[in-house]
Amino acid sequence: MRKALGSTIFVVVVALIVAGVGYSLNALARLPQTVTGVKTSPGAVTIHEDVFPFSPCTSNSSNPHADADFVALNPRYAQCSSSNDNLNWVWYSDPIISAPVNTVVTMEIYNYDSATPILNNYFTQPQGTTAGTMSVQIPAIKQLKDGSYQQLTTATANASGVSGLQPVALSAANCQPNNGSLCYAQYESLTAPVQGAGTGVYGPGTGVATTTNVPAAYVSHTFTIHGIAGSTSDAQPYLYISVPISGAYADAPSGASTPADAAGLPLAPTITTFSFTTPSRPGSYIWQCFDPCGANYNGFGGPMSTKGYMSGTFTVTA
Repeated sequence: MRKALGSTIFVVVVALIVAGVGYSLNALARLPQTVTGVKTSPGAVTIHEDVFPFSPCTSNSSNPHADADFVALNPRYAQCSSSNDNLNWVWYSDPIISAPVNTVVTMEIYNYDSATPILNNYFTQPQGTTAGTMSVQIPAIKQLKDGSYQQLTTATANASGVSGLQPVALSAANCQPNNGSLCYAQYESLTAPVQGAGTGVYGPGTGVATTTNVPAAYVSHTFTIHGIAGSTSDAQPYLYISVPISGAYADAPSGASTPADAAGLPLAPTITTFSFTTPSRPGSYIWQCFDPCGANYNGFGGPMSTKGYMSGTFTVTA
């Protein structure tokens, strides 16, 4: 009887610990609204993600990373979403994603975080994407005589006569040394006014380069969708997509002081674009980052182990 009672107490204690851990993790989770993207044509949507090294929100007066300049250009990030959010953690802007079946999904991921060299080269190439490729655009910078770096500026005017910094088309000069297959389309920030003549927005622009791998030292994060497929004809189908996300100014020489605003946020993101087609049946999947960009546990703790920062869900709906 005493042994049975002891076993029961042990099971209850373990259950309470598990429930407590589950509650704590859910309380720390960042769970904003579901995004479904923008429909670009019948059977096609585009989903935009921003990746930040910290939260630039300005509604919390105690945020040490509040970035008024960035928020003025991107007002959706003015509001700190929850009092439980860790403002110091790296995060994807929209972790809860949904798309219909049989849909071509184009992901545009704008990364403002620096590179964290990936440990497993398996994740340096796109997998499961359309034609097995992606496009990567790294902001163009130039080295000054004093050894520092600044973002290039090209003053032009759009159809409305507003001046801005326009994309720089891909050229042989933008290819990585000793490997002509690694050519990245470089572009310019449209957010800074030229001679006070107005502002614009970031965008993929011209000269998009398609590549099939990224140097391990350039990788900042991954965007990897996966799940368990069922064995019956009506079960959840297989879906696996994985793409390396290059860091901001990833091709700048080691130790270079790259352009950033007063809060330390890069003036322009590196843009990774890729497409894939959702399965013909509904399913519930998760996505996560496999680059050790977090804290503790060899970089796999903190935001890497808390839902809504470096992981989320991808739901395929009927």
